[in-house]
Amino acid sequence: MTLSNTDRVRIELEHRIASGDLPPGSAIDESLLCTFFRVSRTPVREALLQLAATGQVRIAPRAGIFVTQHTIEELEEMLETLALLEGACTQLAAYRISNAQIRELERLQKRGAKALQEQSLSEYATYNAELHALIHSIAGNTFMVQQIEHLRRLTNPYRHRHLDQENRMEQSWHEHQALTQALAQRDGPSAMQAAASHVLSGAESLRRVAQAHPEKWEFDKRERYSWLNAQLNPLAGFYMRH
Repeated sequence: MTLSNTDRVRIELEHRIASGDLPPGSAIDESLLCTFFRVSRTPVREALLQLAATGQVRIAPRAGIFVTQHTIEELEEMLETLALLEGACTQLAAYRISNAQIRELERLQKRGAKALQEQSLSEYATYNAELHALIHSIAGNTFMVQQIEHLRRLTNPYRHRHLDQENRMEQSWHEHQALTQALAQRDGPSAMQAAASHVLSGAESLRRVAQAHPEKWEFDKRERYSWLNAQLNPLAGFYMRH
């Protein structure tokens, strides 16, 4: 199915926001987006309105359009909600998982262990995303997964920034191990507890980072250019700190 220009712009911007390529606080210039995507202003504006409706950008009258920047308190509320949803979703997965899916989880855990051994943040992030996506697929509740994915899009730019803290990646992998073992045993209550605890553990780690290393809460302006500069170098001034 061919995507409309509006969907194409929205999906690309969602990805860039979630990955941190478009960090919180970045100003968005509609005209430069039109140039980058080679579309008229209408689909760009429609895409931005859709992103505003889901809380990923904010439109400030007479000031501009910005990637939404959340406080630690707002993130804690989001992660608390995410913990409840991930727990319920994982419990469903425990009751519905097949033997083949158990083997796939075990394969992913080995990939995660390799990324941990190599201390590769990028590989670990990929493994982490695939593991959770598989669990969501096993659960088979589309509506619940949509809510989870929305919260993950909002919190990803922040959650990824604490994986390089001492022992956090290792702790995360062990939390995944407890989760996958509960799924392999088809133990719904234990799977729910492991999934919720995993999210809340990450939230606590995030708070410690924000308190001890406030500079990690600031996103380097230079990071904002990487994906765009590679393709459209004249737009080096595309993002500005609000």
